[in-house]
Amino acid sequence: MRNIISGTTITHLIRLQRGEDAFPNILEYCRKNNIKAATLGIIGACSQVQLAFYSLESKEYENQNFDKDLEVLAVQGNIASLDGELMIHAHGSFSERGCMAVRGGHINSMTVSATLEVTINAFDGEISREYDEDTGLNLLCGQ
Repeated sequence: MRNIISGTTITHLIRLQRGEDAFPNILEYCRKNNIKAATLGIIGACSQVQLAFYSLESKEYENQNFDKDLEVLAVQGNIASLDGELMIHAHGSFSERGCMAVRGGHINSMTVSATLEVTINAFDGEISREYDEDTGLNLLCGQ
Protein backbone atom coordinates (compact mmCIF):
# COMPACT_ATOMS: atom_id res chain seq x y z
CA MET A 1 0.00 0.00 0.00
CA ARG A 2 1.18 3.50 -0.78
CA ASN A 3 -0.29 6.84 0.33
CA ILE A 4 -0.53 9.04 -2.74
CA ILE A 5 -1.93 12.26 -1.25
CA SER A 6 -3.85 13.29 1.83
CA GLY A 7 -5.27 16.46 3.29
CA THR A 8 -8.33 18.62 3.11
CA THR A 9 -10.14 19.14 -0.17
CA ILE A 10 -12.15 21.89 -1.77
CA THR A 11 -15.32 20.60 -3.43
CA HIS A 12 -16.44 21.89 -6.82
CA LEU A 13 -19.86 21.01 -8.23
CA ILE A 14 -20.23 21.61 -11.95
CA ARG A 15 -22.93 20.78 -14.48
CA LEU A 16 -22.19 19.73 -18.03
CA GLN A 17 -24.74 20.42 -20.74
CA ARG A 18 -26.32 18.40 -23.53
CA GLY A 19 -23.87 17.50 -26.29
CA GLU A 20 -20.69 18.30 -24.36
CA ASP A 21 -17.81 15.85 -24.37
CA ALA A 22 -17.44 15.12 -20.65
CA PHE A 23 -13.74 14.54 -19.99
CA PRO A 24 -12.27 17.40 -22.09
CA ASN A 25 -14.70 19.84 -20.43
CA ILE A 26 -13.88 18.59 -16.92
CA LEU A 27 -10.15 18.87 -17.67
CA GLU A 28 -10.62 22.40 -19.02
CA TYR A 29 -12.39 23.35 -15.76
CA CYS A 30 -9.51 21.85 -13.77
CA ARG A 31 -6.87 23.75 -15.76
CA LYS A 32 -8.76 27.05 -15.34
CA ASN A 33 -9.08 26.44 -11.59
CA ASN A 34 -5.52 25.15 -11.07
CA ILE A 35 -6.70 21.69 -9.97
CA LYS A 36 -3.86 19.17 -10.31
CA ALA A 37 -5.00 16.46 -7.88
CA ALA A 38 -8.60 15.40 -7.31
CA THR A 39 -11.16 12.68 -6.98
CA LEU A 40 -14.42 12.93 -8.88
CA GLY A 41 -17.92 11.52 -9.01
CA ILE A 42 -20.47 11.87 -11.78
CA ILE A 43 -24.20 11.17 -12.16
CA GLY A 44 -26.64 12.07 -14.94
CA ALA A 45 -27.23 10.82 -18.46
CA CYS A 46 -25.12 10.26 -21.55
CA SER A 47 -25.82 9.65 -25.23
CA GLN A 48 -22.51 7.91 -25.93
CA VAL A 49 -19.90 6.16 -23.84
CA GLN A 50 -16.86 4.09 -24.69
CA LEU A 51 -16.12 1.53 -21.98
CA ALA A 52 -13.09 -0.69 -21.70
CA PHE A 53 -11.86 -3.76 -19.89
CA TYR A 54 -8.11 -4.07 -19.24
CA SER A 55 -6.58 -7.48 -19.85
CA LEU A 56 -3.53 -8.07 -17.66
CA GLU A 57 -2.63 -11.00 -19.90
CA SER A 58 -2.38 -8.99 -23.14
CA LYS A 59 -1.75 -5.61 -21.40
CA GLU A 60 -4.35 -4.05 -23.70
CA TYR A 61 -7.76 -2.46 -23.31
CA GLU A 62 -10.75 -4.14 -24.96
CA ASN A 63 -13.07 -1.27 -25.97
CA GLN A 64 -16.82 -1.31 -26.49
CA ASN A 65 -18.93 1.62 -27.73
CA PHE A 66 -22.49 2.35 -26.61
CA ASP A 67 -24.15 4.93 -28.86
CA LYS A 68 -27.52 5.28 -27.12
CA ASP A 69 -29.09 7.10 -24.20
CA LEU A 70 -27.93 5.70 -20.87
CA GLU A 71 -28.42 6.70 -17.25
CA VAL A 72 -25.10 7.35 -15.52
CA LEU A 73 -25.59 5.47 -12.26
CA ALA A 74 -22.19 6.22 -10.76
CA VAL A 75 -18.76 7.27 -11.94
CA GLN A 76 -15.75 7.30 -9.63
CA GLY A 77 -12.34 8.48 -10.66
CA ASN A 78 -9.38 10.74 -10.15
CA ILE A 79 -7.50 13.51 -11.85
CA ALA A 80 -3.71 13.38 -12.07
CA SER A 81 -0.99 14.21 -14.58
CA LEU A 82 0.77 11.91 -17.00
CA ASP A 83 3.87 13.26 -18.74
CA GLY A 84 2.89 16.77 -17.62
CA GLU A 85 -0.70 16.62 -18.97
CA LEU A 86 -3.81 16.34 -16.81
CA MET A 87 -5.83 13.17 -17.32
CA ILE A 88 -8.91 11.50 -15.88
CA HIS A 89 -8.99 7.87 -14.81
CA ALA A 90 -12.58 6.81 -14.16
CA HIS A 91 -14.81 3.76 -14.00
CA GLY A 92 -18.58 3.82 -14.17
CA SER A 93 -21.87 1.97 -14.31
CA PHE A 94 -24.66 2.76 -16.74
CA SER A 95 -28.23 1.51 -17.19
CA GLU A 96 -30.25 1.16 -20.35
CA ARG A 97 -33.88 2.12 -20.95
CA GLY A 98 -36.15 -0.01 -18.80
CA CYS A 99 -33.53 -0.15 -16.02
CA MET A 100 -32.77 -3.76 -16.89
CA ALA A 101 -29.23 -3.96 -18.26
CA VAL A 102 -26.29 -2.44 -16.44
CA ARG A 103 -22.97 -1.90 -18.22
CA GLY A 104 -19.73 -0.85 -16.60
CA GLY A 105 -16.00 -0.50 -16.92
CA HIS A 106 -13.14 1.90 -17.52
CA ILE A 107 -14.43 5.03 -19.28
CA ASN A 108 -12.54 6.30 -22.33
CA SER A 109 -15.09 8.89 -23.45
CA MET A 110 -18.62 10.05 -22.68
CA THR A 111 -21.01 12.55 -24.28
CA VAL A 112 -23.71 14.30 -22.24
CA SER A 113 -27.34 13.69 -23.22
CA ALA A 114 -29.54 15.55 -20.69
CA THR A 115 -26.95 16.62 -18.11
CA LEU A 116 -24.00 15.40 -16.09
CA GLU A 117 -23.48 16.58 -12.52
CA VAL A 118 -19.82 16.40 -11.59
CA THR A 119 -18.36 16.61 -8.10
CA ILE A 120 -14.63 17.36 -8.00
CA ASN A 121 -12.83 17.07 -4.65
CA ALA A 122 -9.61 18.99 -5.24
CA PHE A 123 -6.50 18.49 -3.12
CA ASP A 124 -3.86 21.13 -2.58
CA GLY A 125 -0.89 19.77 -4.50
CA GLU A 126 -0.30 17.58 -7.50
CA ILE A 127 -0.36 13.86 -8.23
CA SER A 128 0.99 12.07 -11.25
CA ARG A 129 1.12 8.69 -12.93
CA GLU A 130 4.04 6.68 -14.19
CA TYR A 131 4.30 3.56 -16.31
CA ASP A 132 4.47 0.27 -14.40
CA GLU A 133 6.25 -2.48 -16.36
CA ASP A 134 4.59 -5.32 -14.40
CA THR A 135 0.99 -4.31 -15.16
CA GLY A 136 1.48 -2.25 -18.31
CA LEU A 137 -0.55 0.54 -16.71
CA ASN A 138 0.18 4.16 -15.78
CA LEU A 139 -0.21 3.98 -12.01
CA LEU A 140 -0.58 6.75 -9.43
CA CYS A 141 2.79 7.62 -7.92
CA GLY A 142 2.25 10.79 -5.86
CA GLN A 143 3.92 14.14 -6.30
